[in-house]
Amino acid sequence: MKIREVISAIVDLFYPRLCVVCGTALTSSEKHICPSCIASIPRTNFHTGLRNIAEESFAGKAHAKSVYSWFFHSHDSEFAKLIYNFKYRGSYNLAEYLGEMYAKELLADNITLNFDYIIPVPLHSKRKKSRGYNQSFYIAKGISNVFGGVVREDILLRKSETESQTKKMRFDRWENIKDAFETTPTALDEMEKEILIVDDVTTTGATIAACIISLREGGYKNISVLTLAYANK
Repeated sequence: MKIREVISAIVDLFYPRLCVVCGTALTSSEKHICPSCIASIPRTNFHTGLRNIAEESFAGKAHAKSVYSWFFHSHDSEFAKLIYNFKYRGSYNLAEYLGEMYAKELLADNITLNFDYIIPVPLHSKRKKSRGYNQSFYIAKGISNVFGGVVREDILLRKSETESQTKKMRFDRWENIKDAFETTPTALDEMEKEILIVDDVTTTGATIAACIISLREGGYKNISVLTLAYANK
């Protein structure tokens, strides 16, 4: 056994790493989530041809070529801990890990994401400073680790600080977010680039729609969307 493995085993003995979802102690080869919880993730399977209600959530406001969303999210589910931990408890490594996991599952189902640019939904600078990071950047990084594509934070920008969307109704969410983004000027040879917008959760689709509209106004034509979760309302 290597020295690093011995040290890891000792650390796990006294400070066991626990599954984010169920609290079970993880083995040295497991990260963040135990195999049982991985198997139980409430997957949407939208990419298999089922009705894609994530895509429907922003239909009428904006159009995306493809929409991917891994699992159903509800606040009373044990799996809500996944979102909570990387969004509010500093577990940005979990966000990257989940991005990788979803990408690998898509790849296993023969879905290949060939995108030039992967664009995380931006946080306003004040919120990013308060949180310390943008969780969507790390999800995008996880996707990029598997499929490639350059993670770009300089194309889509948050120009205004909006109120939290959490307790707002559908129409109020749209009014709150519709003018929050702007896109940096686009060169002619950039307009045909394949773009993937990445975020943590789709709820009403207002934020994603606002991002798509801003990118289209900036000249980008080929835009798809990926979120880790779709919120059950």
